[in-house]
Formats: sequence, C-alpha cells, structure tokens
Amino acid sequence: MKIIAFSSICYDYFPEKNVAVPGGNSLNFAVQINAFEGTEVALAGFIGTDQAAGEILELCLQKGIDTRFLVQLKGNTATNKLYITSEGERFSKPGEWQNGVKDNGIFTEKTWDFILAHDIISLTCNDRHLDELIQRRTKNNFVSVDFMHFDTTDLIGRYLPGIDIAFVSPENRGLRLLKELAFTANKPVVVMLGEEGSVAFYGGSEYRQKAFKVGKVIDTTGCGDAYQAGFCYALNHSATPEEAMYLATETATKVLKGYGGIIQS
Repeated sequence: MKIIAFSSICYDYFPEKNVAVPGGNSLNFAVQINAFEGTEVALAGFIGTDQAAGEILELCLQKGIDTRFLVQLKGNTATNKLYITSEGERFSKPGEWQNGVKDNGIFTEKTWDFILAHDIISLTCNDRHLDELIQRRTKNNFVSVDFMHFDTTDLIGRYLPGIDIAFVSPENRGLRLLKELAFTANKPVVVMLGEEGSVAFYGGSEYRQKAFKVGKVIDTTGCGDAYQAGFCYALNHSATPEEAMYLATETATKVLKGYGGIIQS
C-alpha cells in the first residue's frame, strides 16, 4: 500500500522543555503509518535549507520515507512553538507559528503524477492544494483530510463530498451537526475527543471508542495525527469501524509518552 502526506511539515519547539523535534501534521502522520507492515510512505511539500530541514530529511532517511518530492527551497523550514500544561495538554500561542518557505513553492505536473499514484493521500483542510487535489483525484485514491480544530461545519460540508474521510477535533463538541453531515454525504466523519475517546459516523451508524488509560501523559502533540494513521491503515485493510477505531486509539496512545508526534514507544 502506497501512502503520501503533504504538506504540513515543520519543526516543533517546546521552549519550556528545551526540546525540539521534527513535526507537523503530515510528517507525524507519515511516520506513524510507516510503522505498519506493507506500507510505502512518501512526503511532498517544501522545507528550507536550514538545520531543521536537515534533521527532517535525516529522520525520513532513517524511517525509509520517500522524500523525492519534499523540495528544499532557500530559507527557513516552517516552525511552531508549543507549550505543555501540567496534564500534558499541548497548546500554542498567537504568533508562534512561522510559515518559513512552506507555501513558497508550487506542485509541478510531475509532483501531481507522483501524488496520484498513491492509494492513501493525507492532508489538512487548510492546505492550499486541497481544491486542486479534489479536482485531480481518481477513484483509486483514498483522500483523508484533517479538519483539526476548525469548528465550522460549513467547511466540512463543502469538502466532504469530494474526499473519502474527514477527521475533526472540534472545540465545541457539536456532534449532531457532524453526524448530519456524515449521513447526508454518506462519508465517514471521525471525531477525536482526546481523553473522552472518539466517535465515528460511518455508513449511517454511530460508533464510539473509549480512550485507553495511560499513566503520566507527557505531551498530546501529534496524537490526532497518529490516530488518523491507524484508522486509515485499518480501514484500507478491510477492518470494521470498531476495529479501525481500536487500532487508531492504540496508535495515538503511544505518542503520549514523549514530546512531539513522531514518538512510537
């Protein structure tokens, strides 16, 4: 199975912990799904020519992730400063995200050909390539979109007919509207609720999965990305929704044990 993620690739800084690690939704997803048997994983997007870019490329080399279309542009890689509560919950502050060269390049036809040759395509809802992907995709592509903390159901309703699955971590817990969107579009919507577990609206039914009990939570960064990796992998291996949610929760739980979203302990 061939999987590609783009183009949220950055370097995460935890200034209060004096820790810095490669990160971003796409990189976290790629690393986590790459751990499953029978996967060929690639990244696409734009990173800089700085030390952060070098560490990202080195990580991908170690993991066997294809970076042929992860293009380096002169300048800085996107960065994010993250903070952790005493309970391990991650949060950010306004102005701490630095976009770097992330949006300075464009995907060539060769890049698009490469992307569309993959079975699973993962990206975020605010990726500037999403509209073009929906226009170009074929029935052979399984498109997974992370709507993150966006609470607007209008955004999900706009894109849901053109993709295969939507993941969302809503702050207002508006499950009724998300359920209606999923059932109307006949597309799965998976709601990730942190310590409250997860809910999937799938095929006209509602499924729930409790969060696993863990000891001390170090950092929740990347848990959603890991959950999506586990879910997409399972669903594309003929798993039931319940089985997919279980594997997704198991995968996400591992990330709680360290800083950043590339932990696999």
